[in-house]
Amino acid sequence: MTRSNKEPRTGLGELPKRILRTARYIWAYARLPHPAGSSPESDYAEFLKGCRVALVGPAPTTVGSRQGDRLDRYDRVVRMNHALPIPPGIQPDVGTRTDILYHNVWKSRGKSLPWEELVPILRESVRWVCATRPYTDAEGGNVHEIDSFLAILDGQLPFRTISPRAFIRLKWGMRCHPNAGIITIQDLLQFDIRELYITGFTFYKGGKAYYDGYRGVGLVSWLHPADRHVARLREWVKVEPRIRLDDALERILGS
Repeated sequence: MTRSNKEPRTGLGELPKRILRTARYIWAYARLPHPAGSSPESDYAEFLKGCRVALVGPAPTTVGSRQGDRLDRYDRVVRMNHALPIPPGIQPDVGTRTDILYHNVWKSRGKSLPWEELVPILRESVRWVCATRPYTDAEGGNVHEIDSFLAILDGQLPFRTISPRAFIRLKWGMRCHPNAGIITIQDLLQFDIRELYITGFTFYKGGKAYYDGYRGVGLVSWLHPADRHVARLREWVKVEPRIRLDDALERILGS
């Protein structure tokens, strides 16, 4: 059996690790750690205040949508993880602008660009970089990897990490590790934005995970159960009037 369809181990041998992880979560929740070199949260809040925001995901449902011009007219355009550089052939469908990149700050996982190659692209493309992981080692090597990324970024762009409290509440509420998409949606909604249009998300419903040219590795079902992510977004849509969805995502949430 491969790792991708295993369930996490829950034996007694995991108990010390769970205790340590819980202790780290409690510390992070109480202390709200952020890395040295982070930009002020107030600056990011001001950057988003009153804006119409488009969050563009990598799902193949964007192909043929011809919404690129519409997306580029939003006040802020947000993309995630391995979206940059945007493949030229898909720009009529997903647009050309990127104001904010939310990135998992994993070090050269899978097909992703090494950070030494990514940072020059970011410098020419975006105005903010946000880590989708909090600055705590409760889940693994977050602190080391974020610090390593910041050393290469070297102050060339504003950078922030998500709130540990928001992440912990989301993770424990969903009873799984939230993926970058759902983390990004929650993070954006905590700011004073006017609208959040979400396109390019299917939560892996369908035969193809991403549009051509995106470097993701697909669904890790034991870590990010798709149905729990769909359920959480469905809950937000019911109570959050600022959310707008593309037609494909509307159908997924309605099913």
